[in-house]
Amino acid sequence: MHLKNRPTYFVKNGIRKPVYYTVDARQLTEEGWVIEQEEKPTAKIVEPKQPEVTEEEESTDEEESLDDMTRAELIDFATANDIDFKSSASKAEILEACKEFVNG
Repeated sequence: MHLKNRPTYFVKNGIRKPVYYTVDARQLTEEGWVIEQEEKPTAKIVEPKQPEVTEEEESTDEEESLDDMTRAELIDFATANDIDFKSSASKAEILEACKEFVNG
């Protein structure tokens, strides 16, 4: 192997290495490195399809997230969605009002 360009860049697993000597190039080639221009195209990553969510499943997911909220977060949610509640209401009362809003 003769290096036409100096440095010649070798790549492997996303690591790029400059090589100046033919001896080093041979050693890297034996270890599985390839010249940058000769690198094989990597496979395209395909995202798995997400299952379709029905409205019923969507509302239960939102209800579950409401259960995990603190009182302050519930107040913020209720205020943002114009849900009426007493300012002195307990977390359970605010949660119930928010669930009624989500379920329609």
